[in-house]
Amino acid sequence: MPVKSGNDMGGLPSIGLVSLGCAKNLVDSERLLGHLAAAGFPVAMTADVADVLIVNTCAFIGDATAESEEQIRRCLGFRDGGGAERVIVVGCLPLRGHASDLLARADAVFGSGEHEAVERFLKSGSRVPARPALVRHCMEGGRFRLTPAHFAYLRVSEGCDNRCSYCMIPSIRGPQSSKSLADLTAEAGELALSGASEIALIGQDVAAWGRDAGGAGLPGLLRSIEGVRGLRRVMMLYLHPAHLGMEVVDAAAAGSAIAPYFDIPMQHADADLLAAMNRKHGPGLLRDLVSGIRRRIPHAALRTTFIVGFPGETEAAFQRLLDFVEWARFDRVGAFAYSSEAGTPAAGLPGQISESEKQRRLGILLGTASRISREKSEEMLGREFEVVVDRESASGRGVFECRSFREAFDADPVILVRKKGLTLGLWGLVRITGVKDLDLRGVWLKTI
Repeated sequence: MPVKSGNDMGGLPSIGLVSLGCAKNLVDSERLLGHLAAAGFPVAMTADVADVLIVNTCAFIGDATAESEEQIRRCLGFRDGGGAERVIVVGCLPLRGHASDLLARADAVFGSGEHEAVERFLKSGSRVPARPALVRHCMEGGRFRLTPAHFAYLRVSEGCDNRCSYCMIPSIRGPQSSKSLADLTAEAGELALSGASEIALIGQDVAAWGRDAGGAGLPGLLRSIEGVRGLRRVMMLYLHPAHLGMEVVDAAAAGSAIAPYFDIPMQHADADLLAAMNRKHGPGLLRDLVSGIRRRIPHAALRTTFIVGFPGETEAAFQRLLDFVEWARFDRVGAFAYSSEAGTPAAGLPGQISESEKQRRLGILLGTASRISREKSEEMLGREFEVVVDRESASGRGVFECRSFREAFDADPVILVRKKGLTLGLWGLVRITGVKDLDLRGVWLKTI
């Protein structure tokens, strides 16, 4: 049931929030809502009953910026039509220094982590400084979680040191700053106590956790977190290949709570393009990683992302990428057409490629990757997996969306199971019986 407007109750205004972009941004949204809820602000479940609308923006690439602007425009229209009192814009768009009439029309603009400043503004109505800031935090407890109760993200670091030539993240989020082992272990315990039986480690580069501060590195973090009572599965997302060692693979191979799921953004497989991207490795390392993971864990799930149409990508370079995808046979592939972002080194490189050619190559790559993904899915027929129930399918009729270790939350296809009496967060054993598009179908064998 929607939360009643704070003004209707004679108290503080109710808050509605739109969270855009990646899972790291979602954690920012959860932290902001948690802070405001603790300060007494009601959290509205739908925008039509919110007194204040907050848009947490993404500005990683042009499409993300356009989506953020569209959501800001929508919220401003809702406010101007009398549906809300104020609109606040936060996150990466202001941090990037984006200037537009939309931000000027907002009632206030903040960066990320400026929770106390947002609270002060909501209570006083005073304007804020013109320069939004990035406020870093160690512990991220007290979140108003926007994920299902049984699943949570655990952000291990903020910022990035990789300086890929196409990427705005270091200029928006700053250099890498890892949270401490003690803080992360304590936060994992707090999430487990709140009902999360599965967590996903996230950061701009999870594989590089701790490199800025020395210490145990990711293998040590995994050993500490997998011992947290109540956690049944720990996923790892965004593992830069240059920093992913076989010790991490061995941790997942040990049959513990660490899922043998490797999300390794590779971006390309041509040596010259990888150098132009400033990826700090060549295609040989990528092949070694794929071979090493498959040798140690034959059943491991591999996910990656690629960029097509990067400046200087010849037909021969693009073909090398396609050949690599055919050889590696990734379980899942995400791909994007290169987006030229002002202020990045890649924006000034020669050999810029037309949008139509980028889209042509993107279609070819996605077609190849989808065919392989379906073939990999068909290899799962007859196999049994431990799964968790995420949600009821939009189709209804007693069909539920489940995930094994092979599927990341809100990123991959799911396992569809038809069975009465299933509840969200329930764990069970499922046998795969069919493939529907890229989703799998399964039968529930037993609850575990």
